[in-house]
Amino acid sequence: MKIKLKKLIVLSILIIIFLRVLYLFLRTEFTNEYNIKYNDNTINVKEHYEQLKDKSLYIFNIEVENNKYEFQLFKNLNKQEKIIEKVYYYKDEKYKCIFPIFKDKKQYVDVICNTDDKNLYYHNIENKNEQLINFVNSIEGYNAGYNKQPEMVQYDNISFNNNYNEFGIVTNYKGYYDLKNKNSVQLFQNDIYNQTLSIFINKYYIVADYNQTYDFDKIYVIDITNGKKKEIICYPKISFDSYIQGVFNNELYLYDKINRKQYKINPEKLSIETIGNIDKGIQIYKNNSWNKETSSNCANNVILFDNEYKSDIIDNEYDKIDKVGNKVGYYYFYKKINDSYEVYRSTLQNTDYKIYLFNTKTIDRIKYYNDEIYYIDDDVLKKYNDKDGIVYILNFKEFKFNDSINFGIYKK
Repeated sequence: MKIKLKKLIVLSILIIIFLRVLYLFLRTEFTNEYNIKYNDNTINVKEHYEQLKDKSLYIFNIEVENNKYEFQLFKNLNKQEKIIEKVYYYKDEKYKCIFPIFKDKKQYVDVICNTDDKNLYYHNIENKNEQLINFVNSIEGYNAGYNKQPEMVQYDNISFNNNYNEFGIVTNYKGYYDLKNKNSVQLFQNDIYNQTLSIFINKYYIVADYNQTYDFDKIYVIDITNGKKKEIICYPKISFDSYIQGVFNNELYLYDKINRKQYKINPEKLSIETIGNIDKGIQIYKNNSWNKETSSNCANNVILFDNEYKSDIIDNEYDKIDKVGNKVGYYYFYKKINDSYEVYRSTLQNTDYKIYLFNTKTIDRIKYYNDEIYYIDDDVLKKYNDKDGIVYILNFKEFKFNDSINFGIYKK
């Protein structure tokens, strides 16, 4: 009887352990709050985890001596809890700074500092004082490799970052540059200086056949991941006096001003469909719903879909605000100072806490991927993330002179 009872107890414990492990594995959200001691300071950490459809997210709020810091990580850390095990803290008359140490000992963010007028990372502080420098140098395992100038390799009239190894395309007058393979691909026989009928959607570069003159019966679809070129045949032909209205659900909407027709193009299925004309009207996606426009209005005016990064907040202090994500993500704030823009970021949950990221001269060609920003600044394509700071990807002087030159990045 006693042996059976012991077996039953052991089996019950194993079942409880199994159910607990299963719960931890299957859960999609949790929140923790805990304190960490550093010297004489008690540091409060609030940690929130969410498993999203295609990514994992940690949101951290850290507070010490009424100084607040906030950041997010889009990282798969196996749903670990209380992943910050230590927080370094520094203060002087000007700066109050923290540096979190994670369980896996990897560095995901730089030292974060508060000043009287802004929040910023250590690598963005100019004229650092000796005490702050000594504090950062005392952090065991700290990697100061931010904003390092990369090794560049020359190809034709451009320079590639030799260590950049992600899928990407930069357009040029006869085709495009392949960022991963460091070469160029020709699509057109002659230089085409104004390629308005081209766009990047997901992993595809879509462009009209500019080898033709007044109208075209072919659209090229290039897979950024392997360089394979496929074609969509258009019948009847489409006038080059057309414009791209927008993208919805990874499908391209194009309006032909001469023939007064609207087309829906699916690069994945290599399909094209006439969905609007003078009789049916034209479909326009604005304010999260479909609306109808007359074909004549679209011919006489450029009627576009809402920007995919359209913000739902207004702040006249900034020249531009982009929203990336819905439930989770970031707001990006662009403020013009003299001849350049200061770029700030906040989480969607807390726009009061903004952190300065970098400066750029132009803000019209910017793309976002989770917590990374790709942008053209002067004649350079750059990338920013919290782990590396600013990374130079490609130097191309035509960026400065032709704003129809564009780029697309695909990240698996």
